Amino acid sequence: MKPPAVRIIMSAYNAAKYIVAAVDSIMAQTLSDWKLVIVDDGSTGSTVDIVRAMNDARISLIQQDNSGVEAARQKGFEGCQAEFVARMDADDLMAADRLATQVATSGRTLRSGQ
Repeated sequence: MKPPAVRIIMSAYNAAKYIVAAVDSIMAQTLSDWKLVIVDDGSTGSTVDIVRAMNDARISLIQQDNSGVEAARQKGFEGCQAEFVARMDADDLMAADRLATQVATSGRTLRSGQ
């Protein structure tokens, strides 16, 4: 299995109120060759249950004890195999062309077929 063109790292802490909209904005990307890694930073609410209910093979969940946003982001970078990496907060929305624009702006071209 080849790595995705873009790995999106999202840290989440008690983000149940926002995370569905944030993930929906990623799923609406014009560039579809991505993988989302959500790092739950010890949430005490329903954030983990909401993420587990998402049915998309491109979305994975990592759980850790509450260690802070930077530790969660770093955990998301571990083992990263992608040509590009994007960061997103669980309470943000991503413009539909964000990934495609950022990849195009990099001056690099994606591997064949992407």
